[in-house]
This record gives sequence, structure tokens and C-alpha cells, in this order.
Amino acid sequence: AVNRRLLFVRCLGPRTSQWRQVCVDLQTLSAQTVRFAGVDHDNFAAYCVTDEDIFVLQSVSSSAKHFQLLRAPLTPAADPAEAPFSLVDLEAPVRPIVFRLAGGAALQVDGRLLMARSEYFRDMLTSGLQEATNSEVDLTRCADVDVGSLSLLLRHVLGDPWDDSQTDAELLFRVRVLADRYRLPRLVNLAEAHLTRLLNLSNVLAFLCQVVGSGSGLEDSCWALIESDREGILKTNQGAVRDIIAQHPELAERLILWQTGAELDPASRTCAPNRA
Repeated sequence: AVNRRLLFVRCLGPRTSQWRQVCVDLQTLSAQTVRFAGVDHDNFAAYCVTDEDIFVLQSVSSSAKHFQLLRAPLTPAADPAEAPFSLVDLEAPVRPIVFRLAGGAALQVDGRLLMARSEYFRDMLTSGLQEATNSEVDLTRCADVDVGSLSLLLRHVLGDPWDDSQTDAELLFRVRVLADRYRLPRLVNLAEAHLTRLLNLSNVLAFLCQVVGSGSGLEDSCWALIESDREGILKTNQGAVRDIIAQHPELAERLILWQTGAELDPASRTCAPNRA
């Protein structure tokens, strides 16, 4: 794949771990290895680039007839978690920060690393509030935060690229919510990429309930899959329709209009926030 400045070359190996993606700058003739984070290389079909974006086409593992088109900017906005470790003041005393969770669990991280790598935590730990004075973050009343989701977020802040495959959709949605709360857009995108790979006929409505109205790539993927096999999806999810009507009336309305043909593009109209 090539645009006016960059040439992308994909070298295949017998195993996913041996595949290599190389980007060549045609002006400077410099080359570097790049990673497509959030892409399932086993279902990788094709890709192309424009001057501003790169597009990847991958098959949906649940169906040989369905494909997903993913897009990412070639020059993404800087993520706070991309800050270099050189910003860590190694002469400053180690400052353990304790995250206390419901049930008595606690996670500990060096506050110097958090402050160097995250604008959110830097603001928190220099605010003069309880978290800054006590070096503790009390999350005991946050039912949507657990050891698994917070551990993934903290490891991401500390530099973990989160390349390993994920199959726990509930965990991924919790990470997505936390990443948005802590202003980590790249982690939001990674969580959505993992969720997109798990998307299939039986879970698409459940996924859509959690992202409808967000305008996210995951929501677009949900609507695209529904459009590709509306009858099969409604038949597969008959038992969930009553819950959707009760808990997500706005989504239920859009699905009814879409099914009757009254609204041909269900993703085009902004939906009000979900009601609990």
C-alpha cells in the first residue's frame, strides 16, 4: 500500500508473531517497523492508505461472508500514555499510590510513573485533594471498577501495548468505560478493537446497547453487522428483545423503525443517552 509519501510493506511469516509491517518514508528513504494494534492478523484480508488514513479490511470470524472495514489516522493525536519514561524523575522519592477497590482488593503503583505518563493522574496527584495528600485513590464505591479492568488500564499507562487476545467482553467494556473516564483515547480504541473482533450475530444487540449514540467505531460495526443479516440477528436475539425494550427504549425505537424501513440508516440519527 502506498500514498504520496509512505510505502507500507507487509512481510508474512508462518505464524502471526513472525509477521512484520514496515513503513518506508519515500522522501527520506527511512524505514521503520509499525504495529497494527487491535487488528486480528489471522483474519486480515487487505489494507490501503490515503494521505491521512489507513484502512484495513478483515473478515468477521463468525462468518466467511462478512467483513469489517477499520480506519485509523496515520498521524493520530498524542495519547497522554505515550509520554516517554525520560519524564520520570528518578531522583524523587518513590511514591506508592494505592488504589482501593470494593471487597478489600488494592493495587499499588509508583506515583512518579503515573504522573509522568498520564495527564489525568498528574492532575489528580497534584490537586491537593485527598488522593494527593493520602496517596490513596478510593474506588470502593465504584461498582464498575474491578481488579481486572483497573490492572489493564494501569499497565497501559505504564507502557503495556495490550497486544494479547481478549475474549472477555464484559471486561473489555469495563476497560472502555475506565479509559474514557481517565482520558486515555488510545486505550478506548484498543478496547473497541478487541470488542469488534468478538462481534457476532448472537451478541451484536447486547454490544449495541452499551454503545448506541456514542458515534464510535464499535457502534458503526454493530449497525453494519445488523444491516448485513437483519433477519438472522433478530431471530437469534428474540429472547433479548423484551429486555432491550425495557432498558433501552431509544434503541428499541430505532430498531423498530429500521426493521419496518421507516429509517433506512439507523446510525444517522443521534440517540439520547441510555436510561438505566
